[in-house]
Amino acid sequence: MNKITKRMMPLLLLLFAISTAFAQTATIRGIVVDKSTGETMPGANVLIKGTLVGTSTDFDGNYVLENVPTGEVEVEASFVGFLPQTQKVTLSAGQTLTLNFDLDVDAVILEETVVIGYGVQKKSDRTGAVASIKADEMNAGVLTDPVQAIQGKIAGVSVTKKGGDPNAGFDIKIRGASSLSSGTNPLYVVDGIPGVDPTTIAPEDIESWNVLKDASAAAIYGSRGANGVIIINTKRGTSKTGTRDAQIDFSSYLATDMVANRLDLLSADQIRSYVSENNLNFEDGGASTDWQDEIFRTGMSQNYNLSITGGDQKASYRASLSHQDFEGVIIGTEKQRTIGRINIDQSAFDDRLTISAGLSGTFEQNDYISYTSNGPNDVLYQAFQRNPTDPVYDADGKYYETQRQFNYWNPVALVQDIQNERSAKRFFGFFKADLDIYRGISAGVNLGYTRDDYESFYFEPSTIRLGTTSGYGRRAYGNYESRILETMV
Repeated sequence: MNKITKRMMPLLLLLFAISTAFAQTATIRGIVVDKSTGETMPGANVLIKGTLVGTSTDFDGNYVLENVPTGEVEVEASFVGFLPQTQKVTLSAGQTLTLNFDLDVDAVILEETVVIGYGVQKKSDRTGAVASIKADEMNAGVLTDPVQAIQGKIAGVSVTKKGGDPNAGFDIKIRGASSLSSGTNPLYVVDGIPGVDPTTIAPEDIESWNVLKDASAAAIYGSRGANGVIIINTKRGTSKTGTRDAQIDFSSYLATDMVANRLDLLSADQIRSYVSENNLNFEDGGASTDWQDEIFRTGMSQNYNLSITGGDQKASYRASLSHQDFEGVIIGTEKQRTIGRINIDQSAFDDRLTISAGLSGTFEQNDYISYTSNGPNDVLYQAFQRNPTDPVYDADGKYYETQRQFNYWNPVALVQDIQNERSAKRFFGFFKADLDIYRGISAGVNLGYTRDDYESFYFEPSTIRLGTTSGYGRRAYGNYESRILETMV
């Protein structure tokens, strides 16, 4: 062997070793996509488990793994907010294998976000200034107002209502200095539209509540959010089944309300005994009337809700019809409410364009009585001071009236003869469109329309009281209209 051959031998052995090493590896290539939308996922991580061999997908979701050890290996693809996926493959030397991944969204991570206006916020990043309540966490049972669904559910949020009058609204106060005074109700935002009356929503149609408690959380709404903001998201159609088969749901309930405690007032027999024992001059009406029995009753509440939901991965809808009928524990207090709602969602252009729209109508009828003062028309005041020896009706079947003292009237006659009614119509509609222009760049438009109409009627006949010769009546009509246009880039 000559000198040149001896010098080349180590180099030849090194080249042989390198070629042999490369011959014991393989190549894996493929694409990573979002399983729910089919879109590619740039920046996803792909690696061989137990090794340092790994890479990231390019802008088109493609990846290439070179110098992969032969034999059985586990390949894992992962992306933030998605469940990692692992596939086992067996590789031979020099092989090039195509291996694709489709990742599922991590539902647990999605549930850890709350709506805070135009976007969402992670629960781990927020403070106590934001609270979120889902549909399955709301109060169940008789709900005369949707706000009652979160009563006692959120710290720092006080939801109160006086008495058993179905027409008495709920008073809600969110913590903060401004909420200590009256007239500081929060701003309601329904499906992204601010200023919507929450009574236009059936409790069964609510998907979630998000309560923004302080100025920093509600700053996006300006001065309107100074007393806090309550964001209500209504239920949408389903688009996970891949079929347009409709799902029909029906629910109803019947409930009763009663007065828990009554005043311990003297009965007619007790008054007669007292008069007899003390030899008093007393005008006996000749009856034994429990005036609390005459004005109080067992209130009945009825609710019926029908919803139809359907859709596929491109389009979905949800339509609902709800009817509520409430009778208060005092005669003459009633409320009927009917709500119709439809929500539609549509995606197009390979899911780059998403459209959401909704329309609802609410029709309400209210029957009122007066019970908050000591005036001549205050039913509770008149019933509590009424002499139990006075009958409800006289011998002719008319309401019995006698002037025992100043401001002394038959409470049953006040309820039955005075008409105090109100009818209201509320309409709400919205349209949203979001377009993914280019990666990370999107544009959107948000349209909202709200209209409230009401008509009230009050009539007091001249025969309601002794010594009066004229009646009184009034009729009023009012409306409110709001239009919203928001654009975002």
